[in-house]
Amino acid sequence: MAGEFRAQIERVLAAGIEVDHLDSHCHLHAHPTVWRALREVVEETGIRRVRRSEARPGIDFLHATLRRRVLGIGITLASRFSRRAPEPSLRSPDRFLGLVRSGEIDAGWICQAIRSLEPGSVTELMLHPGDGDVFPGLSEDHAPEQRRRELEAALAPQVRETLEACNVELTTYRQVTPC
Repeated sequence: MAGEFRAQIERVLAAGIEVDHLDSHCHLHAHPTVWRALREVVEETGIRRVRRSEARPGIDFLHATLRRRVLGIGITLASRFSRRAPEPSLRSPDRFLGLVRSGEIDAGWICQAIRSLEPGSVTELMLHPGDGDVFPGLSEDHAPEQRRRELEAALAPQVRETLEACNVELTTYRQVTPC
């Protein structure tokens, strides 16, 4: 598993792209076995920013389907079990939103999520935006139409207005300072 992480990192670097954080498809790195492999690669590469796929009660679960709630709870528990030991060398955003709402995010929910942000904290909002084009490998949760709706939601005027009204500064993983 660590070999696959290494190979993917090398391919991205060879394309001239800076790797600013590590995560995995469908949050597989939350699983303890995959987490151990990821930690091995973190130590080798020095890439110290890692997605923390954990949902919290509240906005994360608002109007989510039962299926998404169960999946979100499972991923959160796996992540917490994997990270049960302190990880002082890693840095992740303080909060992660979108895990439970993946594929169902709209502008209204994004605005509610923005209003729920804690001042001084860093929150990652996970979206799967797209232009609606069909390409192989899309799951049911992230079909072209859902991706197009999530792109439109992220770009909606009310989202920009809510960001400004709440004094939210947009950032990237590059600004999440590793310890």
